[in-house]
Amino acid sequence: MKKYQTGINETVFEIIKQSRQKDINLPYITRQQIVAEFKHLKPEIQSPEQKIGQALYHLQKKTKFRRPRVKRFFDKKGKRLGWTVVEEEYLWKK
Repeated sequence: MKKYQTGINETVFEIIKQSRQKDINLPYITRQQIVAEFKHLKPEIQSPEQKIGQALYHLQKKTKFRRPRVKRFFDKKGKRLGWTVVEEEYLWKK
């Protein structure tokens, strides 16, 4: 019987949320930093880069019954810098 890995989305979301609380000057976290922190927390998972990409996709997705939990962070020129948590005020404005 094959075992399935669960809880990756919640772990990635917690990494992003905690990085926001730790670094007051930096409001985002890059994907490489997420992968490094994830490897430190869960070393037993093989090839976490692909799984983290899938988790980020699902965390930013908006559907009829799901609100986005993370969003991409851009600078003023439009260059993508990293990921950040979606604030509750942002969710209720739309």
